[in-house]
Amino acid sequence: FAWCITLPNLALSKYMRGAYDARQIRWANELLTKRPGPLLVLYDFHLAALANGISAVPIGYGIERLPELNFHFENETFSEVLIVRRIMDPGIEVPQSEALQQDSSLGQYFDWERLGSFRLGPGVTAVLDRVQAIHLDKNQEALYQEHLSEFAAARMDPKKDLTAYFSKWLP
Repeated sequence: FAWCITLPNLALSKYMRGAYDARQIRWANELLTKRPGPLLVLYDFHLAALANGISAVPIGYGIERLPELNFHFENETFSEVLIVRRIMDPGIEVPQSEALQQDSSLGQYFDWERLGSFRLGPGVTAVLDRVQAIHLDKNQEALYQEHLSEFAAARMDPKKDLTAYFSKWLP
């Protein structure tokens, strides 16, 4: 009887969540390597290792640099901007470190299309989303317009290396 009561607590413990990492990485790698590149992936902190040749930054870092991210999104520097993250079922307590990854928080920054999901365990699902739109506030929009002006000036200078210019704005 006691075993049945403690099983959900064990399944959602930090120990079990750590076991989800390998499954999430394997699942994400399988999906990402099949997509045409180059890709830009925003990932949760669980994904320390992604497929080789994929540009990836943490979700929080991408959000901190939304104007730069939008610059790449609008100029189609990458074939797709994708988000790989972990979401919790309703009613499951979300650790503070994972709050930004939940749909309710992420929706203020992005519109996305769900491309796939993988059940990691009780109450936890890994998801892959394609960014459809990026939401900028007034200050971020002004910074984005400044980036566009700088890029237009760089394009006019025949001595400028645009590859280096684009990498300058990589989130």
